[in-house]
Amino acid sequence: MWGAGAWPPSNVGVPLVPQAADAELLDMLNQVDPARIQTIIETLTNFGTRHTESAVVSNATYGIVPAREWIAAQMRELAAPSNGKMVVTTPSYIQPADGRISFPTEIMDVVATIKGSGDANRYARPGIAFFDGKLILI
Repeated sequence: MWGAGAWPPSNVGVPLVPQAADAELLDMLNQVDPARIQTIIETLTNFGTRHTESAVVSNATYGIVPAREWIAAQMRELAAPSNGKMVVTTPSYIQPADGRISFPTEIMDVVATIKGSGDANRYARPGIAFFDGKLILI
């Protein structure tokens, strides 16, 4: 904690010391499939655009709507064996026109929530997808 006179912290500019990865982390990293990552990239690219305003021109294979539906389906497939511990939702709202959005547009997220096993009120959200060209974690 920083108290009076403790700002800035004394360790600013000190090189970080890497921590050794534990067995659990190494096991998770070994499960990452580069081919799956490439498939995700190619699939999202094939939707042509994921621009927020492309919803008005989306069809079954082009635009943000089918991209969002594909992502949600992928997450639901991952959630299926969890017996309800992982839930996928698509909350949305109408964004009024502003500097970035030229007309009222539905903004819809894809959110995966994993409920805690010991305390049902604790959860993690490892599958938040920003699929308008910024970031996707599936």
